Amino acid sequence: MAAQTFDVEGSDLLLGVGSKSKALSGAVSAGVNDIYSVYWNPAGLAELTENQASISGQLNAKMIPVNFAGVALTGEWLRFAGLKSSIALSWITRLHVKATGAYTANDLESVFLRFALPDLPGDFNGTIESKTKDYRLTWAVMPEEDADWSFGVAVSRIDCKTFFCGVTADNPGQYKISTTKASTYAFHVGGKYFYSDDLTFAFNLNDINTKLDVAIKTVYQNGTVQNKVLQTSFPRDLTIGTQWRYSPDMIFSFDYQMMFGNYGNYKMNMQIARAGFEYIGDSLQYRFGLLAPLKIKMGNVSDLSKKAIFPVAPSLGIGWENESIAVDAALYMQLLMSAQRNRPVPGLDISLTSKF
Repeated sequence: MAAQTFDVEGSDLLLGVGSKSKALSGAVSAGVNDIYSVYWNPAGLAELTENQASISGQLNAKMIPVNFAGVALTGEWLRFAGLKSSIALSWITRLHVKATGAYTANDLESVFLRFALPDLPGDFNGTIESKTKDYRLTWAVMPEEDADWSFGVAVSRIDCKTFFCGVTADNPGQYKISTTKASTYAFHVGGKYFYSDDLTFAFNLNDINTKLDVAIKTVYQNGTVQNKVLQTSFPRDLTIGTQWRYSPDMIFSFDYQMMFGNYGNYKMNMQIARAGFEYIGDSLQYRFGLLAPLKIKMGNVSDLSKKAIFPVAPSLGIGWENESIAVDAALYMQLLMSAQRNRPVPGLDISLTSKF
């Protein structure tokens, strides 16, 4: 087998999508109000004042140059009920991973790769590649007058394809090729409460009661073909957050994220704290964020947050916009890749949004 290699990209790596949001380390559940609400909090989509189309990607990506594309439309469909509403269709790359080499059950890479292929044993030696994509429809509403709340829902079609060739602990010494196809529909809800003009509270709940249908075809070295069908659950993902506008040009935001429940045969417990700061200048917006992985635990494997080389990971960015276009950039640390390589591995994202 080849020496160990490992590369992973996508929105499931804690920093999500959108350069503005990444620059704030994802502390945006209460503040997001553009097309990227479809990922961070669907309720924010109701605050759109114009139609938007956006594309975003990581400039130094090895596998996914574009990780988000979407269009959002705002209309008067519910004006008769005193509501304003918006709808959006988006494409999100949740995960793309490539790895080669021999791994044991407690290796960071092995723990993560079992997300890509739920039936994969912890000990394996070979090559794996997995792609997970999310096609999402989002709808949000809020009162037209004296709005003190907004609410949004989204439904995703999630498709995952994984290829593995090599040997595993459950068939030592026998080479096999496994092709996995998995899909599901996932539901997401979010809400905001505008306590005042300066203070907002929010929640976002993802992957509600989601079951992933998995079909695995395995061809063994001796020519035997095995087909296996299983269903695995997704853990729930809950974020609560707040945004405080300290002054017209200074905004602070805080989020606390919990991922809990079972993923296949493993019990998940993930807790993430996020903080963001934005300064709004005359022509540019300056952003800074901090992300702290408080706990990342899967099954009996020790807490992976202890392996993070960043107890608190920073991010920063800049934005510019006019009446028809917005451009945002973000520089951040890729936490999983940094932990895997035991050195800082930066990411650089650019988002381009058209307003029409």
